[in-house]
Amino acid sequence: MDADWCGKSYSGVDAKGKAWEKVTSWFGYKLHLIVDSRYELPIDFRLTKASVAEQPVALEEIDEHEERVPMVVERAKHLSADKGYNDGQIIVKAHDELGIAPIIDIRNLWKDGEKTKMVKGSTNVVYDYRGNVSCLCPTTLTSHAMCYGGYESDRESLKYLCPACAKGITCAGQAECKIGRQIRIPLSKDRRVFTPVARSSHT
Repeated sequence: MDADWCGKSYSGVDAKGKAWEKVTSWFGYKLHLIVDSRYELPIDFRLTKASVAEQPVALEEIDEHEERVPMVVERAKHLSADKGYNDGQIIVKAHDELGIAPIIDIRNLWKDGEKTKMVKGSTNVVYDYRGNVSCLCPTTLTSHAMCYGGYESDRESLKYLCPACAKGITCAGQAECKIGRQIRIPLSKDRRVFTPVARSSHT
């Protein structure tokens, strides 16, 4: 008798540049489930009203794991989830407190309309909300995707390499560029965008 209604809206732009929106709703419950993906066995679950948000429940479950199943937490390397769980608190909890790398799809929460933002301390390195990092040629302003160089745990930073140095592409402004061979972006720049397993990495 405690079931209720929940609704979600999805929006985007199609291939022709036309904006679209889809609204779905349902009546019932929501199952919040944590699963060991290697053995495909459930570790914990919560059954709530359909309208209850995912993030607070997930945080409760993760908190209880430390006491209830510490051996699972100790051996866990990654926490995978869909974009409904893309929350800064979950990312910080998993990585900073438990040492588990979060792999969670991201939602675009940039409300200012910007497509890219400048990396602090640089004059020609930008990133988008998905964590793709690019450099701009100082001469032609041509954008080049930078090469992911790995996560440096001692620095809590992601390393990105100059594409001209790493891939040998032609860059007219390479001699003037102040990036050098690489740049480091600390996770603290934006905890949702920059995670230990880089969003721009396909490995």
